Amino acid sequence: MLLYTYIELLQNTEYSILDKAYNELMDKVQTFITETPNSHDVPVKEIFTEQMFQELKDCMASIGWTGISETETLWNNDFKNRKIISGFMKDNELSLKRLVSMPDRMTNSINTDSGTLYRPTVINNFTGNLKDLSDWWSQYKSFIFETSFEKTKNGETQKIAVSSLMNLISKAKYPALTTEEEKISVPLQTLCISIFDAFLVKMVFTIAPDTWQQLRKDICVKLCSEKDKNTANILSNTYKDFDIFFLQETSVAFLQLAKENIDAYAVLSPKVLGKRDQNSVILLKKDFFCAEEYIEITDQLKFTTEDTPA
Repeated sequence: MLLYTYIELLQNTEYSILDKAYNELMDKVQTFITETPNSHDVPVKEIFTEQMFQELKDCMASIGWTGISETETLWNNDFKNRKIISGFMKDNELSLKRLVSMPDRMTNSINTDSGTLYRPTVINNFTGNLKDLSDWWSQYKSFIFETSFEKTKNGETQKIAVSSLMNLISKAKYPALTTEEEKISVPLQTLCISIFDAFLVKMVFTIAPDTWQQLRKDICVKLCSEKDKNTANILSNTYKDFDIFFLQETSVAFLQLAKENIDAYAVLSPKVLGKRDQNSVILLKKDFFCAEEYIEITDQLKFTTEDTPA
């Protein structure tokens, strides 16, 4: 469910956070979502308003997206009248269709040649200040539809619009999607991630209006800002007796840092890096392996059936 996705992203189950204020905030989040009867379980349109949708629609039209009218029909006939918690945040179908998790993956934290860009949301290392829901919406629209960045990949530097990261979601890979939803999955997922983020902002401003942003910044400094550097240090020192490492979902930024800072290991990566900035990498200890003689066989691998999604 989207609820669990949110809790995992905010609390980050990979870490143990011993912070009283943080734990108090998480208790308030749980109460906000699970209390009975739930006065916060209002229709979506009371949080992500009709005006917001119309502005979103205009932004999507301005960059030439298709499927907007079909998305508007779903908004009018379905999404805006759902209860925000029981009908949206807890909707398992949205999770299976990846209509929130996919756009979050693509826009949450974007590695660029000049640093990392963060979508204005509660669940990442966004460093800007948000005054209220209206201020968030203004910054959010600007980020999604007006921001572009440069990224060098395989020796070629490209200028990329954040909006272009919203790609079609494949029904072959996520069969819960209908054929019609697949066709309009770019504007549809953009609507869903906008509703999702709006709810989170509304929630934290309701339960901890004066404290949540500073708390988030403090945690991100500890867990995120120095993450790549700390990871490289652990590999170089704590596990220096190991001859080989297999790393998954490795960003280009960490890949470059590893090549520059982990001197005892050769860093082997694919010639063609992944579109989602999640790459499988091998580190080979130079004293044990002759890494210069490796051969990449990616192009030789074939899927066994035509239906297997890439």
